[in-house]
Amino acid sequence: HERSKNMNVNAYAELKPGFAKGLKYRANVGYTYLPTIFRRYEGRPAGNLIGLAQVDNGETKNWIIENILTYEKGWGKHRADVTALYSAQETKFFSASTTATGFINDILDFNNLAAAATTSATSLAFNTNLLSQMLRLNYSFDSRYLLTATARRDGYSAFGSNTNKYGLFPSFAVAWNMSNEA
Repeated sequence: HERSKNMNVNAYAELKPGFAKGLKYRANVGYTYLPTIFRRYEGRPAGNLIGLAQVDNGETKNWIIENILTYEKGWGKHRADVTALYSAQETKFFSASTTATGFINDILDFNNLAAAATTSATSLAFNTNLLSQMLRLNYSFDSRYLLTATARRDGYSAFGSNTNKYGLFPSFAVAWNMSNEA
């Protein structure tokens, strides 16, 4: 018997101020909740008085907030846009498991673990956090020559205990759109 549910909520707000043509701010927020349950019982075959029951419960919670600022500008054959991002995210996970053996009958299966001769339990929990900043520049000339430069900086709680929790990830790209040539 296994069951899980997945609840997702996402929303955004977007602002385009009238005082700066081409400027836009967008805020994205999201929340995910994922509860899970797993239950099983292996009955006692003839001559075996063991029986095995297992119950696992877990849940994952995740939230994210993204702030995105973009600016687009075109003049003559030139076109450029800049995007800046700041985001924060957290994931929380918890699970607990109980295993029981040695039942006197198969009637209660996994519904009364305390009736078993032996029980054992485990649990696991962790939290992770991520902070990100990103800056990207796109430039094109005459829709033929394109350039993109991006720098992303992520701070992640699971990068390691003896390392810097932040990493910088740059990227560059150039393109030539030959189909727009004469």
